[in-house]
Amino acid sequence: MTIRHLLRPALVAAALLAAAAGPATAGCKDSPAPGVDWSGCDKYKVVLRGAALQKARLSGTEFSKADLSGAHFEEADLTQAQLTRASLRRATLVRTDLTKAELDRANISGADLSGATLVQADLSRTDLTAAKLQGADLTKVELDHAVLKDAALSGAVLVKSSITRATLTGADLTGADLTGADLSRSDLRGAKLDKANLEGARLLATIIEGVDLSSAVGLKDWQLKRACGNSDTRLPPDLAAPDTWPCTFVDGDAVPGDDAVQD
Repeated sequence: MTIRHLLRPALVAAALLAAAAGPATAGCKDSPAPGVDWSGCDKYKVVLRGAALQKARLSGTEFSKADLSGAHFEEADLTQAQLTRASLRRATLVRTDLTKAELDRANISGADLSGATLVQADLSRTDLTAAKLQGADLTKVELDHAVLKDAALSGAVLVKSSITRATLTGADLTGADLTGADLSRSDLRGAKLDKANLEGARLLATIIEGVDLSSAVGLKDWQLKRACGNSDTRLPPDLAAPDTWPCTFVDGDAVPGDDAVQD
């Protein structure tokens, strides 16, 4: 019997063990690359401008204050990732999963989040100026004090989201679902709300001066009485401007009529 025949069983066993083990799991020290596994890794203040991280596994990764501007995260898993004060300016996050991610005070201006999932994410005080969020799922997100000036949100789902004191001037919310969302004291001047669903949305002191709401869905009288519109605000044919319009402004804050403050 040859040595080759004697070694064959051992070689077969080794091959089977290697196959069972599968590909090696990437570690926190691995270089940035598509599909890399940095789940739970500490990347605090890391600089990854323009990095290719498509389909990367980044669940729970610490990216606070990181520079990720221009990076590519298409279809990556960023669930519960920590991105507080991170820069994602002009980053690509198409169909990225950001469920429960912490993005407060992050700079996401000009980024592409089309089709992304941001359910229950914290986007408070985040800069989303001119960001693309078409078809994104923003159910129950926190967008308080966020800047969404000129953001593209057509077809986005914002059901039961908190969007108080946010800047939405010039934002495109065509066909967006804002059912049960809280838009109190936000500025919607110049926003597009064609066929947007506003059923049950809270509009306390929400500035809708000059906004075209003629095709909005689910809008009721009680919402308008709490909001701040004017003679240039266009309403659905079955609704009329309330006597509480226009609102007064005190130190820059809109103040609706006395009877409009109560829920």
